[in-house]
Amino acid sequence: MKFRIVWYRGLNKGGSDEQSEFQEIKIEFIQEDRKAEYIKKTGNDIFAVSSSFEYQVLPISNLFADKLTTLGCNTIGVQNDRMDEQVKQFYDVMMISRYCYDDLDFENVRAKYLARAQLDRYAAVDDGEDAELKKHIADFKGLYLNSRIEYAPQSVSCAALRIKMMYSLMMNGHNWDSVKSAMQRENTLELAHLSGREKGAMVKELRTALVEGFSQYSSTPAKILKAKGL
Repeated sequence: MKFRIVWYRGLNKGGSDEQSEFQEIKIEFIQEDRKAEYIKKTGNDIFAVSSSFEYQVLPISNLFADKLTTLGCNTIGVQNDRMDEQVKQFYDVMMISRYCYDDLDFENVRAKYLARAQLDRYAAVDDGEDAELKKHIADFKGLYLNSRIEYAPQSVSCAALRIKMMYSLMMNGHNWDSVKSAMQRENTLELAHLSGREKGAMVKELRTALVEGFSQYSSTPAKILKAKGL
């Protein structure tokens, strides 16, 4: 069932009270017989929100699937002429995939996500060639994020590769166990248990091994990878 609401507002000319022109604002509501998919959570349980009130929110798997569709710039997603909005949406996908991974239900995400996402451009952003995307990432960080939050081309590139991996596994009917393994390896590469010269020597050794092994799969050339962090 469709409802149409029209509101007219008079516009004055020349400072008089006479209403000689009108604006029309049309609002349409589409009513469907479908059960709303939401759960109730207090603010303390909601991603990035702290509040004592209870809210109706999308389940995290549904939200993640919806956010993924925004990245399909060639189909139903945010188009390239709105890259500022793309960057905002990608930040949500990046953070949910990182910090809410254990709460994501693979089968539910797969069922909700029906369109292929376009992530190649984000995966290649750290090679220094895409000045436009890098500018929008920097603008978004400057406008919306605390200075301590990591949202730079290198983190975007790594996140895009992680999300592409999740997508590929999902569309082929596989679970995300290998993604969790990759994330654990990423944490190991922080070398938190080392310091000083010992850490520096290990970083150098690992970088050489990673560049040799990873450059054949990466969209970033080996000569650029040599200057990147682990």
